[in-house]
Amino acid sequence: MKPLLKEKTVLEFQSGNFRDLFPALENNPGIIYFDNAATTQIPESVLSAIQKYYESHAANPGRGSYDWADEAEEITAQTRDALANLVNAGDTDGIIFTNGATMGLNMVAQCWARHNLSPGDEILLCPSDHHSMVLPWEELAKEKGLVIRPYRLHANGSINLADLQGRISHRTKLCCVTHVNNTAGWVNDLAAIRKSLPEGAALNVDAAQSISHAPVNMQAHGVDFLSFSGHKMFALGGIGALCVSPRVRETMHPVFFGGGMADYRDGNPVYKKMEAGSPNMAGIVSLKAACAFLSGIHINPLKELTGHLYKRLLVNPRIDMLYEQKPYALDRLAGIASFTIEGWNSGELGDVLADNGIFVRTGRHCAGVRESVRISLQLYSSMDEIEKACDILDNLSEM
Repeated sequence: MKPLLKEKTVLEFQSGNFRDLFPALENNPGIIYFDNAATTQIPESVLSAIQKYYESHAANPGRGSYDWADEAEEITAQTRDALANLVNAGDTDGIIFTNGATMGLNMVAQCWARHNLSPGDEILLCPSDHHSMVLPWEELAKEKGLVIRPYRLHANGSINLADLQGRISHRTKLCCVTHVNNTAGWVNDLAAIRKSLPEGAALNVDAAQSISHAPVNMQAHGVDFLSFSGHKMFALGGIGALCVSPRVRETMHPVFFGGGMADYRDGNPVYKKMEAGSPNMAGIVSLKAACAFLSGIHINPLKELTGHLYKRLLVNPRIDMLYEQKPYALDRLAGIASFTIEGWNSGELGDVLADNGIFVRTGRHCAGVRESVRISLQLYSSMDEIEKACDILDNLSEM
């Protein structure tokens, strides 16, 4: 069969011309894609890996004694290894495949907290985080009599560490933290948060927005649970991972039961009792290829792009940023800016930008914040694209 996709050269990849590595962007040169916090585009190296798998040896891992099944098993193991290296998990035993960050965050509540927390135990939580982080704990707290201790953010969207520390008590059992808030874009200091917690408290991190450019170092940061989605790191939708540290693995209990679990025993890798049924092999293949793509990035312009975006937005007197940012702190932001413009609702602004080929997010972004427009960048974004979007915003007439 003739290859569906052509391979880019290493030279092209290392040159920083990232847009040409993504077929959807290369095939739509008039589109500016600024909705990367929702989902990233997929590079052709990932698409090629999926195509090759299904054209040459698609099979179910661990379900046969033939070469194709062995190959699928090897790909699965290699993907766990790649993810463990990406987040410095230490080993692969705690790398659990999920269908995305939402599933991983819910598994922390259902597979760990339900079995290990008692009435009156306390959970530190930020109410303005993504609903996938907040709602599972609100529901479990009502059911089990747990206490949610809400902590605040600073005006710039970073975690208010002093406020968080003030909520800690001898009943604190879990701290839920978003590494990069999906509306603020601030990269939070996980090491400082871990240091402030009691030794016995677990640290639960949502890394959905950071996984593609600021991966969490689980061992160095003392992270116990780490959740992320493939479709925010250049892989397919419907795949992700929950990474679990050694100290909490044996206290986890499955909520799904089925194939592959009958022979589980204590001491086996925890993923063997958490992954019932046939795996999402297309997603797993895409995760492996996405990790390879990320490891090959030597030039990442995201920091410079973020700084330029904010500097352009902050000079527009009509723009009201969802979070207050100062020019000297822009290097702590990760490609996300949320704002409103006087006289326009977010949907209207989104329509105007879309009419000009600029795709952004509008609304509340699945978080406990007011409606806004969200621009979210990736390594294939450019200064020229930012200029075009900001020029349109600068020249909006009053409605």
